[in-house]
Amino acid sequence: SISRKFLGAEFQSELIEETADFVDDIEVYGTSYYYDDPPSFYEDGILFNVYNNQGQLLEGSVPNGFPLNTTLNNGLFQEVSSVSGKWMTYDVAIPLGSGQYLWVRGVSSSEALSGLNRIFLLFLFVSCPILVITAALGGYFITKRAFKPVEKIRETADIIGKEGDLSKRIPVPKAKDELYALTDTFNTMLSRLEEAFQNERQFTADASHELRTPTAVILSQCEYALLPDATEKEYLESLSVIENQAKKMSALISSLLLFARADNKKQVLQMEKVDLSILAEMVVEELTTKAEKKQITLFSSLHPDVFVMGDQSFLMRLFINLIENSIHYGKEGGTTSVKLYEQSGQALCRIEDNGIGISKDDLPNIWKRFYRADKARTLSNESGTGLGLSMVQWIVNAHHGHIEVESSLSQGTCFTFFLPLVPSA
Repeated sequence: SISRKFLGAEFQSELIEETADFVDDIEVYGTSYYYDDPPSFYEDGILFNVYNNQGQLLEGSVPNGFPLNTTLNNGLFQEVSSVSGKWMTYDVAIPLGSGQYLWVRGVSSSEALSGLNRIFLLFLFVSCPILVITAALGGYFITKRAFKPVEKIRETADIIGKEGDLSKRIPVPKAKDELYALTDTFNTMLSRLEEAFQNERQFTADASHELRTPTAVILSQCEYALLPDATEKEYLESLSVIENQAKKMSALISSLLLFARADNKKQVLQMEKVDLSILAEMVVEELTTKAEKKQITLFSSLHPDVFVMGDQSFLMRLFINLIENSIHYGKEGGTTSVKLYEQSGQALCRIEDNGIGISKDDLPNIWKRFYRADKARTLSNESGTGLGLSMVQWIVNAHHGHIEVESSLSQGTCFTFFLPLVPSA
């Protein structure tokens, strides 16, 4: 029968597998052998026998009534019967060298297969009618209840596909069943897609705007320098302006490429043990001159040997962006302080100034790409790209930390970031 053939195939597979496992524990050394572990000659209803090349039993025991003259056949599955019963065997030959072989035979009674076959048939006989009735009733009720919400989902999805309007949502069923969860998942996905497309459109528009300004300046300077009566001094001035604008464009493009790689999870960080204290000190020294030009006092309080695991170049950019931002929007005669110390297993850095500050309305948006608080930006003609703080947040998150900001208009701003510590040597 089909059930016997199916169970027989499973039975053969188990017999072959168990015999192979027994053979794997045998190690051959010349014409002798030994076991890796003490052997078990009975496992899961299977007896294991070891024979020499002449068919003499060396180890193990055969079942009562088993025909002792059963031929050893390497890699073959055999059914053996006698007056006392029926058995299934599987033989494996192991070369010992000098033309000698060691034989391993697995023997299992066919009565177990017959018992399994009867159980299997009984299970089918009892369960099949129950399964058929249950499936019919279940299908009827599920179809009756499910078709209407499914049709609504199909109609809404069709409208969204034709009109491209991601603001539409699928009506949520009243019953909180599987369709409710499915509908809620679809609506959540549509919300995320809508937000992603809006961010992409805004990002594209902002990037185009940022690139348009330096491009227009470069074109105008080129036209000015190409005038017939332009002097050498005017040539040099135009080239200087073009160089500055080209540098801004290059920095913007580099930032855009970095964000593109980060969004696609392709930006790789070169992680190593970094001393934040030394890194912060280097950046403070480098930016002191820039602070002095704006009559801003830049001082630091850096706890020594504050180690983290991170990418040194990105961590340096983190300090540069925050300190330059503090200097850029600081007041003349003001101060900027950089404090670094350890707290609760984290490296804590506070960069605080008494500059122009950020309004409460602008504060939640400062991490957005290309976002500018207009009042603050108009105080300086050296406006940035609006990517600095977005870069800062990404760097901190990429290093498994977090960053906070506190600010008040005309009183100053304080950025605080936390990074996991590495115990110093």
